Amino acid sequence: MSDTVHHRSPRRVLDDHLAALNSGDADRIAADYADDAVVLLPGKAVTGKAAIRDAFADNARTLPGAAYAPLSVTEATGLLLLEWGMKADSLTVTDGIDTFLVSDGLIRRQTSRFTVMGQ
Repeated sequence: MSDTVHHRSPRRVLDDHLAALNSGDADRIAADYADDAVVLLPGKAVTGKAAIRDAFADNARTLPGAAYAPLSVTEATGLLLLEWGMKADSLTVTDGIDTFLVSDGLIRRQTSRFTVMGQ
């Protein structure tokens, strides 16, 4: 891990993560996660950087044109709460809520909840 990544602030990690999401590049997205990271989605846990990368690669394939936008960010001691929206070619999310636990410049834990509209 590069020294630059290791020293990113939690807010910088989130900003980099949002830029990576909007690029649609699964490798770039996965680079923000620790090797043993866990992402909790409704009804599903994704464990490990490789599985997280694969999940985001699937996302990019099924959501062409996806553009993510932060609505609000609250931060305290490495814990972030993100409210977000997303528009893709075929659907919209207006009520996304994610939490991130960040340390050493990487996402360690994430929860995500959202409602898909317009499928």
